[in-house]
Amino acid sequence: MAVSGILVLLCSLYLASAPAVIWQMRIIWFVAVGVIFIMAPVDASSKKLDAKEKKVYGMRARVILVIECAIAGVFSVIGYSLIVNGLW
Repeated sequence: MAVSGILVLLCSLYLASAPAVIWQMRIIWFVAVGVIFIMAPVDASSKKLDAKEKKVYGMRARVILVIECAIAGVFSVIGYSLIVNGLW
């Protein structure tokens, strides 16, 4: 958990200080969103999901993804570029 927090902090600091990579990161972000939207949820080798679980967890993952995209869009329109760069 701490490692992922550190990685998020470092990525957001890098994106805030290097505006030249913003468009490349946004393209990568859109590709990642598409992959998550298509593949969610993914089974674990130790626990296979049945059809109902796949439907429920897939819907939850897609809703969270749409909410994150909406938040990034709102912050982008408002002009909070530091937050948007951290999300995108």
